[in-house]
Amino acid sequence: MKTTFKISKGVICTNLPDEAIRKIEKDLSFPNPVYVNAMNQGRYISSDIPAELELFEIEKSKAWIPRGYIFYLIRWMKEHNHKYKVKDHTLLLKPLNLKFKGELRPYQMDAATDMLSYPIGVLDANTGSGKTVMLIYIIVQRQQPALIIVHSKELLYQWEDRILQFTGESCGLIGDGKFKIKPITVGIINTIKNKISELQDKFGMIIVDEVHKIAATSYMDTLQEFPAKYYQGATATSFRRDGLGHT
Repeated sequence: MKTTFKISKGVICTNLPDEAIRKIEKDLSFPNPVYVNAMNQGRYISSDIPAELELFEIEKSKAWIPRGYIFYLIRWMKEHNHKYKVKDHTLLLKPLNLKFKGELRPYQMDAATDMLSYPIGVLDANTGSGKTVMLIYIIVQRQQPALIIVHSKELLYQWEDRILQFTGESCGLIGDGKFKIKPITVGIINTIKNKISELQDKFGMIIVDEVHKIAATSYMDTLQEFPAKYYQGATATSFRRDGLGHT
């Protein structure tokens, strides 16, 4: 029977072959760094701290997996001659009419062009390379309402300034006592996670600044609630000392 991948907030997989289930269990299970550190330091470990983190749910031949993993699983299905079909239920909204008021440097254009080739990706570039400007360019090219998720008030207002500079448009702000949605909106994660029901159907594109922080529970739980077509991230340090950088 053909496997079906239904893509929305996450990916629901049905009629998976047994070997695909084993692959998911292997690829998406990670040692819990909190548990490992406590063990190494001889500290008490409470019963609510699991030894492993599992980024999947499986019931018989059905599974839920994160969206970013689907590309790896489909490639594996092709390599092993398993038949499958994809049902894309991600959210694509009415196109905007944004204009980019600037010019990218050649290396920035190369990076942005690569990012535009994929619906999900991370821009890993050095500090000072212009990641914010590149992501604004990508937003303009996608022409989708975009939510940019940050973790601090400082970044909230830095993005506000850059969006105005490079699009000529003011952006919406969520956080620091503000709640205003516009075609491009910047929000602080702690506020966004409390407003999911008001936000999840408003954006065709999600951007996470400093995406190396995504292993934090608040980020993981929040991002899984958005069915947006496009997910992009930016970081100057994709390496995580806790080993969760590829989750």
